[in-house]
Amino acid sequence: MKILLVDDDPMAHLINEKLISAAMDDRNPEIISFYKANKALAFNLQHIRSNSLEKLYIFLDLNMPEFNGWDFLEGLKEFNDNKISVYILTSSISKTDRQKVAAYKFVKDYLVKPLSIPLITKIFNQEIVRCK
Repeated sequence: MKILLVDDDPMAHLINEKLISAAMDDRNPEIISFYKANKALAFNLQHIRSNSLEKLYIFLDLNMPEFNGWDFLEGLKEFNDNKISVYILTSSISKTDRQKVAAYKFVKDYLVKPLSIPLITKIFNQEIVRCK
């Protein structure tokens, strides 16, 4: 299992990596951090094109400089790959952002920072049920 963290904040990466590792220690996820959304998009497109069998879970911040979370979603939109589950993880509480995210069918949920161990557990328990 691969989990991608896409956020421009190094502290967010550190905290989220520790929380995910603590919540999922028995599943031993591979956590990959990207500070730039364009690098994360390139990684995902490579994953899709290589037809890798491994499922990717992405926690995506929306508000980043240059190439942001919205740009990432647009770049991924043309590919309908059910092996990718995107979770928006943002500080934005905007109703407009929530409504805009709803247009992307591969986005599983809109989460407001911070993550927590119970929330991570809930997400991945739902993912296990969804995959059965």
